[in-house]
Amino acid sequence: MANIKEVARLSNCSVTTVSRVLNHHPHVSEEKKQRILAVIKELDYAPNSQARDLILGVSKNIGVVIPNVNHSYFEKIISGVIESAFEIGYSVTLLPTNYNPEIEKSYFEQLKTKRFEALILTSKSNSLAEIEKYTKYGPIICCEDTKDYAISSVHVDRKKAYTEVFASLKEMGYQNIGVTINRSEEVSASSKINSESYEDVFGVSIEGKIVRDCSTMEDGKKAADYFFNSDQEFDAIVTNGDHVASGIYKYAKDRHLKQPLLIGQENLAISEVLSFTTVDFHLKEIGSAAFQLAVSGEVAKKVFPYTIIKRSFNCNV
Repeated sequence: MANIKEVARLSNCSVTTVSRVLNHHPHVSEEKKQRILAVIKELDYAPNSQARDLILGVSKNIGVVIPNVNHSYFEKIISGVIESAFEIGYSVTLLPTNYNPEIEKSYFEQLKTKRFEALILTSKSNSLAEIEKYTKYGPIICCEDTKDYAISSVHVDRKKAYTEVFASLKEMGYQNIGVTINRSEEVSASSKINSESYEDVFGVSIEGKIVRDCSTMEDGKKAADYFFNSDQEFDAIVTNGDHVASGIYKYAKDRHLKQPLLIGQENLAISEVLSFTTVDFHLKEIGSAAFQLAVSGEVAKKVFPYTIIKRSFNCNV
């Protein structure tokens, strides 16, 4: 395969002059330019774009760190990133981690070597202190609150959202409320906020009223098996996603059980079809805003509003 040195040799020009032609530098004579272009065409030479990007200090490639792609939460954020990237000719590379902190750290190292212009973290596995160390190599944007760390973030005030949901249920007279979350509170900031909001509103421990490791409809069915076979009678269940809520709905419907009041998240079509209330965190807009911060290089913390979509016929939340 031809390289830039061969192009330089056959055109009787320096490597620097060939590089200037490839990068559309104006200070090259027309005669040399045409000679170089003729050799490039003859050899069918294509420059190494990654090497060129390293020289220019820009890749126009944004890395999006995701635990996995099989979750509507991440799909919505990714959709917002990709749409915004397409508008200005940027590439987007999806970087799955399966919540492995070492794999996530390997992507930070790639930011250091300029493989990516910036990284967007839809969910993190490393600590904010560890992530902050890598911000000197390029923009890093988290889709959650980064507190006092010098890390850009685009997020929703989940504490306010969860507190409003639980307080409304309490005010409406619901006595026993079940909760589902994805990852445990020890590793997930969102799960921790959810549990803390519940305990703050009701003044009791959430243990015995929570099912963890939920993200799919099948997980929702498994959670329903716990809620409906518990000694407690749950009259409402606040889930961490519409797919989980739909699994609980399906479990109850198939067994002709009384449906508890269901509240989901993400405002997916299934919540409208089954007519249950959901909390819209405007994830697509968050993805778009995260991309804008990534390309601007601005260090900023942006808080987006949430919207409670009221659909349940007996729910005033």
